[in-house]
Amino acid sequence: MRDAVKPNSERWTEVSTGVFVRRHTSLDLNVGAVICDGGVLVIDTRASHVQAAEMVESLRAITKLPVRWVINTHHHWDHTFGNQVFPDAAIWGHERCAEAMRVHGEAMRAQVKALAPDFAATLDAERRLGRHVQSIYIHGLVKGKRGGEYNPGTGKYDGAIRQSSVFCYGYRKPANPPMEPEQWAATFEYYDPYEQKAKRLGKAFQKVGVWELPDHYLPPDDPGMSKAEFWAKWIPSEARRKNLLVIGPFSRQTQMVEHFLEETLGEEERWQAGLWALYDLGQQILATYPWREGEDQVEVWWRVVWPDEGVQSLMNRLFPRSYECRRYGARSRCQFEEVCLGREGWGNPIGSGQFIDRRPHHRGEPGQARLHDRAYHG
Repeated sequence: MRDAVKPNSERWTEVSTGVFVRRHTSLDLNVGAVICDGGVLVIDTRASHVQAAEMVESLRAITKLPVRWVINTHHHWDHTFGNQVFPDAAIWGHERCAEAMRVHGEAMRAQVKALAPDFAATLDAERRLGRHVQSIYIHGLVKGKRGGEYNPGTGKYDGAIRQSSVFCYGYRKPANPPMEPEQWAATFEYYDPYEQKAKRLGKAFQKVGVWELPDHYLPPDDPGMSKAEFWAKWIPSEARRKNLLVIGPFSRQTQMVEHFLEETLGEEERWQAGLWALYDLGQQILATYPWREGEDQVEVWWRVVWPDEGVQSLMNRLFPRSYECRRYGARSRCQFEEVCLGREGWGNPIGSGQFIDRRPHHRGEPGQARLHDRAYHG
């Protein structure tokens, strides 16, 4: 064996004869490759098909042999989700690794999906700032527990439902003129600097919404300041610190961020190409349709083209329904099923501007493609 060699990031480093390691700063992991007589054995396949395909491409720098074996060291998604790139390879792992992938697979998929907004936010920040983001901080707002107020009539907390956040509610003691003016406090518990101990407000204080703050509290020199803004600036800093959190820094997952962008663009291109394929087939069907004077083109499209077996077959091949549509049977059907199947209630997914998981089954979209300027085709 050779002396231990520290691998270079993103490069294959030979640590023993025919044994290579490649260090990735993205997700802080190593992958390995062993050059054998009949092919390559790969150790872990990274976090996605894009990353795995990039790894295969990088192997060409050290060998022209194909990947014939894959070893998963454990079940985590950043080591196994690239397995899909190796359909012809034998994939090996401990039996507990395989079992963990079966049990936790869906949860890991959800975890990866949840990372996408962070990637998108990072890319947008770099675009706006014109600088490379090295690390990320997450600013969090603690909303507080939502529950019922204490009800003196029942002796239970079954009163009005309130959000227990210092930014939503404060405590007010009504005025007792002319001796005592109205008093406000941010929190029920507070620290008395004179007695140097924690104390609680008296029973005269009642929990009220910030919007009930009297107008005369607002600064006259800033007429545009809202009650919510004034309250957020007025409450003690220690109360703000308990409810506004900064988590981080987290290192920028460079490879995953960039691959996320590539995957997003690729998916959009695939979807657009599928729409045009449906459009072309629809035009072939309409070319032989006996048009009657005054017929509406959109109505004919849905009555003639849409139910055509060839159109439906092509649509299912280009845009297969996800297993998520009916994951656990009819009781847990996908919330977008009505839209996908074009049933009553599909609404207006294009005109509304709302995000909806997209498939050409959405009624407005094939029609839009059909009426689209052909100059954009291809």
